[in-house]
Amino acid sequence: MKKTFITLLVLLSALVARADMGEFALGTQATYGTHKKAVAAGVSLKYNFFYHWRINLLADFYFKKNDVWSTDFALEHNYLIYLGDKVRLFPLAGLGFQFDHITFEGLGGRETDSDEHMTAFAGLGAEYLIGEHLMLDVKSKCHYNGDKTQGLFSIGVAWRF
Repeated sequence: MKKTFITLLVLLSALVARADMGEFALGTQATYGTHKKAVAAGVSLKYNFFYHWRINLLADFYFKKNDVWSTDFALEHNYLIYLGDKVRLFPLAGLGFQFDHITFEGLGGRETDSDEHMTAFAGLGAEYLIGEHLMLDVKSKCHYNGDKTQGLFSIGVAWRF
């Protein structure tokens, strides 16, 4: 029993020692939405709260196209699969809010309207550690908001600290 306990303790300490627990990363990304056919710029804050588990706060701003611009805010969950020291794959899922702002010609001239809805998404991502603090990531996800589904493709960089 004592040997089993010591073995288990050694294994757990090795796991925690390699884990990037408590690691924060602040990044930026460019995203393309297939339904909007628009490009977005965004920021993200990542936090590894356990060896394979990470949460990611995202904010994206879609540039104006056809008198519509949008902002998205999301909370994403990643399950990290380590493929060596520099490469990680991760399935992802999350929830968010999307705010669409529309400008159009009305009876009184140019008018604006807005539409807000909750979104859900799932997808797959990969990241490559460029250096000790810099990482590159790519993601593909299916974004559903109740009345439409779109594919989102993004590429970004983040600084780990």
